[in-house]
Amino acid sequence: QRSMSSPSDRSSISFSSSRTHSFNLDQNPKQQQQQQQQGEEPDHTQEPHTSALLQTAEQAVSMRLLPPLLLLVMVSYIDRTNLSFASIQLSQDLQLSDTMYGVGSGVFFLAYALGQIPSNLLLMRLGGPVWLAAITVAWGAVASAFALVKGPVSFMLLRLLLGLAESGSLPGTWYYISLFYPPHRTTVPYSLIETGITVSQVIAAPFAAGLLLLDGVAGLRGWQWLFLVEGLPALMLGCFIR
Repeated sequence: QRSMSSPSDRSSISFSSSRTHSFNLDQNPKQQQQQQQQGEEPDHTQEPHTSALLQTAEQAVSMRLLPPLLLLVMVSYIDRTNLSFASIQLSQDLQLSDTMYGVGSGVFFLAYALGQIPSNLLLMRLGGPVWLAAITVAWGAVASAFALVKGPVSFMLLRLLLGLAESGSLPGTWYYISLFYPPHRTTVPYSLIETGITVSQVIAAPFAAGLLLLDGVAGLRGWQWLFLVEGLPALMLGCFIR
């Protein structure tokens, strides 16, 4: 004799499932097996229709959410690595020793590490679009300001500010994606973001080489053109995200 759950139990199960598996396209095999062992028969009457709706909703979310986040991460990694391409000209013009250059590079990652948790706490409080737009505009402005560097002090200060501004980019992206996908559906979004990091490095090298060839144009050195131009995409992207 089969034991039937009460209406309140079934509504509780349905509510829990809708909260935990927003985009669950496949029935959990373990739950199905447990239901069969307990003599309960899962309701499959609405599964095809519900599955199609959930798939459509997930596709719509992905098309709206992932492209700007992908661009955000790519621009972030381009801006944080352009120093390596400008290092020769920059060190010569500013008379930076190898030690100063190394400390400046390390200051960025120190600020980046210290700022990740506070940045994500602010993201949770202010909301993803507002906070991600704010930090994107901030690091774009700082990255472009490197064109105005005059010596070791301003170089160190801007590296510190850049690390703080960018500290929330990748952690914020991970967290924001988790709001729209259940854990078992985050593999593709996370993989896409990681692919963007690799692609950014492929793009950054030839793009930086071309900008360095502008050395002397409008009275600016090649490294100044590099920082000035590569900071602009972040400024534009921040306005788009908002």
